[in-house]
Amino acid sequence: MGKSLSEGQLTKIYEAHNLRMSIEDAARHARVSGATIHKYWKSENLKPHFKKEDPGKARRDVLDLVANEIALHRENSIEKMASNAEIADILDLSIETIPKYLRDLPDNDRDYRSQVQRRESGLNAKINKTGLHAMSLEDRQAIGSRVGKESAKNGTGIHGQTLSDRIDNGKKGGGAAVRNGTGIHALTFKERSENGKRSGAKAAESNRFIEFEGNNYHSKSEAAIGRLLSNYIPGWDIEKGETWQVKDRELKVGGIDFYFPEQGFFLEYHPPLVYSGKNNTGDLKSFKDYKKFMKIKNKIRERKGTQRGMDFQRHIGNIISRKYVKSRECAIEDSGYRGTPLIHAASPEEVYDKIILAYSPEPPKKDLFLAEFRRIRNSLRQSA
Repeated sequence: MGKSLSEGQLTKIYEAHNLRMSIEDAARHARVSGATIHKYWKSENLKPHFKKEDPGKARRDVLDLVANEIALHRENSIEKMASNAEIADILDLSIETIPKYLRDLPDNDRDYRSQVQRRESGLNAKINKTGLHAMSLEDRQAIGSRVGKESAKNGTGIHGQTLSDRIDNGKKGGGAAVRNGTGIHALTFKERSENGKRSGAKAAESNRFIEFEGNNYHSKSEAAIGRLLSNYIPGWDIEKGETWQVKDRELKVGGIDFYFPEQGFFLEYHPPLVYSGKNNTGDLKSFKDYKKFMKIKNKIRERKGTQRGMDFQRHIGNIISRKYVKSRECAIEDSGYRGTPLIHAASPEEVYDKIILAYSPEPPKKDLFLAEFRRIRNSLRQSA
């Protein structure tokens, strides 16, 4: 067995794990072998930490993950972004390192993420009735009045400034924000408008729809595709249960997106989303699966480059699409629509190539079709 360890060595062995040292560094810290470290950590079911050979890898992993989530959130593809604690868990990093790495985000992305997280924190407090929301209106007014009076009495805060000082400070702050492109000045007019719309939305996070022309769609893109199909396919229009969200004749799925009875086929518009959010958003089954996917993607990117990492994501997206389409094809075969073909489109480009060109007598040019899609989608707002 070898000589027994001193109490001081045992303390350092477990202290090293709390400090997230690698096995090699823990061995030096406790002056024991790496095998000894592994044995004692394993006996307590403590997961080992591995030394990172590339000091920049962790920073790149964090920035890539967050940039991906920001892009998905801007598209309204996900409703929530991972917190710093969740990022640390996903990438097996110390939570203290996350804010440091996030300083390297572009200013507009960092401000956007901060605004979203502050809003989510406020919504959670409102829903759970914590903090300010645990107080009655009268209590809040009383506290505000008391604090204001104390500030005025003591000449502190804004009450310690003259009117001229306040005006000058406001101008300085606004001017600095304009020069540095921070705060609201980091956003385009369109982004400010979208943020304002989202801020006014209610907190029913788990059941949101897009209201458009009397129907509730699952996404802005689905609503825009529906409008364009009715514009360019003669004799076809959106009719719930008849040509859109069809679920009669014992269809066992939630509904097939679009049905063309004259042409005799179904269309399922579903861009694969390699993600899993808190409210069942995304096509991965769980947030745990998303964490596994990100770890594999990051390893591929680290060893073989960014393009190979993106190729892997597309590969997983294709697998998701095939499974998704197969489930609906099986549902069709088990229903009164047996034998009806199903066409899958993962993007507006595929809708144009597979449907508009084939069934529209006067199809528009592709770039005009896509511009019209973006115009309709961007004109819609999300409602609870």
